[in-house]
Amino acid sequence: MKEVIAHRYRNSEGVYVTQSLEEHSANVAQMSSKLAEGAELGAVSYLIGLMHDCGKSSQEFQDYITGAGKKSDKGHARPGGRVVACMIDEASSSSWQENLLKQLVAVVIASHHTGLTDWSMSKFERDMPNSEIREYLNKQYDVKEFKELYQKALEDFEKSRSKCFEKIKFAISSDANLNKKGKELLQYIWGMYCRFLLSCQIDADWYDTSIFFDKNNQIDIEKEVTWDEIQRCFELKLSEFKTDSDINIIRNKISQMAYDNANNPVGCFSLAVPTGTGKTLASFRFALQHAKVNNLKRIIYVIPYCSIIEQTANVIRDFFNHSYDDIILEDHSRSTIFEDSESDVNNYTHKIIAERWDCKIIITTAVQYLNIYYSNINKFTRKLNKLSSSVVIFDEIQAIPNKCRQLFNLSVNFLTMTLRSSALICSATIPARCNDIIEIPNAKNLCNEVEFNLKNNKLFNRVEIINHLGNVGRGGSSRTSEYIAELAISNMNELGNCLVIANLKKQVRTIYKSLLEIIDNKGLDNIKTYFLSGDLCPKHRYDVLAEINNDLKTKKKVILISTQLIEAGVDIDFNSVIRVVAGADSIIQSAGRCNRNGKLRDSDGKMILGKVYVVDYLKQEHDFGHKSVEDIYKGIEISEKLLRCDEFSETINMDSFLKKYYDEFNYRFKDAYQFYYEDGEKRTIDYLLTEIPLDNNHLNKNFCEAGTKFEVINNDSKYSLFVDYDDFSAEIFQKFKEVMELRDFSQAKKIRRQLSLYEIAVSNTVYKNENIKIKDTYEEYKLIDYATYEQIIKGM
Repeated sequence: MKEVIAHRYRNSEGVYVTQSLEEHSANVAQMSSKLAEGAELGAVSYLIGLMHDCGKSSQEFQDYITGAGKKSDKGHARPGGRVVACMIDEASSSSWQENLLKQLVAVVIASHHTGLTDWSMSKFERDMPNSEIREYLNKQYDVKEFKELYQKALEDFEKSRSKCFEKIKFAISSDANLNKKGKELLQYIWGMYCRFLLSCQIDADWYDTSIFFDKNNQIDIEKEVTWDEIQRCFELKLSEFKTDSDINIIRNKISQMAYDNANNPVGCFSLAVPTGTGKTLASFRFALQHAKVNNLKRIIYVIPYCSIIEQTANVIRDFFNHSYDDIILEDHSRSTIFEDSESDVNNYTHKIIAERWDCKIIITTAVQYLNIYYSNINKFTRKLNKLSSSVVIFDEIQAIPNKCRQLFNLSVNFLTMTLRSSALICSATIPARCNDIIEIPNAKNLCNEVEFNLKNNKLFNRVEIINHLGNVGRGGSSRTSEYIAELAISNMNELGNCLVIANLKKQVRTIYKSLLEIIDNKGLDNIKTYFLSGDLCPKHRYDVLAEINNDLKTKKKVILISTQLIEAGVDIDFNSVIRVVAGADSIIQSAGRCNRNGKLRDSDGKMILGKVYVVDYLKQEHDFGHKSVEDIYKGIEISEKLLRCDEFSETINMDSFLKKYYDEFNYRFKDAYQFYYEDGEKRTIDYLLTEIPLDNNHLNKNFCEAGTKFEVINNDSKYSLFVDYDDFSAEIFQKFKEVMELRDFSQAKKIRRQLSLYEIAVSNTVYKNENIKIKDTYEEYKLIDYATYEQIIKGM
């Protein structure tokens, strides 16, 4: 029989190299079945892997891949899915369970290049099955062999489905028939089964293709290092920590309680302790032990979208004395270069170096995590299988955008109910529960919260939070940037240093400009000033923080003006903080950057409190009119209303303030926790993915519509640029070009990770701005000069 080709390229000698469809399908089936084991769907994924590219057996596709014909408008995925659905019909008894399995298999095959499509089985069945594809499959698998493959898939599916049903009944519904929320969660999980199986196929498909293009890429397989080895290194470092203060004793106690609870089976856990109690290390200590005793594959650390991911990554690397840097990956969500499209050779070179989370320890953002579940872009979907058999730590979950809260809760339910993974929810200010949405099941608290708060809260009373709104109680004027700058200088003179946190980059730039003007006018040349925002590339932010920490240790006079990215996951300690009014959770997080270690003393050596001033700031309505900052505006609105009450007119009692804040928020914005989009009907993405079908068409879902509408942050900063920031950036960019041109993709992937330290996300307007100076390019990769970078920081 003539070879049926799956892939083909011309090598450096001009000779065409081919991979047969039979070989590629077998490789993908083997790998995808292993990737699906965590969800107990290995046999289902194996069946899909064998069939996923069967559409390439049509003569039309073979003509296209050999250059004898044009590419079909239908592609090869959908026709292949249609034929496999017919074969399953012939092999099954048409029960609702088998009908659901057929839909899962068909939709994954049909969607493995485009992202999940809006699915209607009735429309799909109108397509005429391609006789050439059917003939190829009949030659590969006789009726008996296909039926055996299908029966194994059905057995796996039934085991996984039954376990999931029982977990939902236990966690959400008390009755055997499931209540409305239970039924909605079940529908969501069927859709997520689809996405998970698609993830396994994309990962296996792209990986096998990468090996075909570059045999050296096989070294990409996860490093064989045991949790025992990693844990020994971690515990050795931990033993060096001093317990010479009351705060350090409590931090050690929290760490030990987290460790002691790690021997529990997989499930949902929480760590609700105040800021400055060592949550990062305590949660990581839990995760190492938990992964070891439950034989889990990886630890994934998810931090707020506006945080400094490289700071958390370097804390963990430093803790291991950089002995395990090659198994620690920090993965941002910035890059949009080469989004998915049908499989032509040029795009495959970029799919080869696409990130696949092949490390044991991954630090990423909440944006990346939510995109993995809900975006319709395959580079995100690919990573979903890596969330199975894992410990996923969610740091500061109160920072999840409100509109994404139900979607986040649904994702954690799927994670813990079907993927044999554990979720650890960390926060100093966990939001109140809301009856109108599906919540995360009650989590086991690693720390006895009641006992901890009663006995030890005073130890963390390190700051005084002061209401400094303009004309408090009379709804008077707001503070100006000049006033805030003067207040920062005054605080610095009194306490040695000051951190100012504003809500918007525009506000930060304005306050910083006023500060520099005042310093220049008054000749205050002994003050070191710093500016920090998300416009800085990761390497620049890391360097700024390192310099600030060094200045603080050497007791230099320092003023830092920053956006809220400084609030979470950053170990930095200022004596005073000015926080432009925001939501209660942000105010508490800001206070966590003040007198963090309780070491502030007066001239007589007596312990004193750090000062946190909450100020209002001149704002224009249009500054908060964009959807990207609607959560910030809602928080400001409620906080300002409460702060203008007599109860909070001077020093703010944060326990009382926090309770009243969430009561008010849930009362006024109870719909804020669902993801509405503009379609005239006020429908939500939550509804698109949880709708209970009226017929037996369980996957009649608007996957593509939901994926297209979904956006964690509503802004257009989606275009990547690389910055010639230091002595190494241009050199790394040049190396990347060289290895890509040499088709050394295993090296290209490593260098691409280095390059991400110099990557920034900009809007389409900035990306296409004619004043941008491009220093070097490779296809869609652009390296800009430092002068252009400075203009972007200043608000180009």
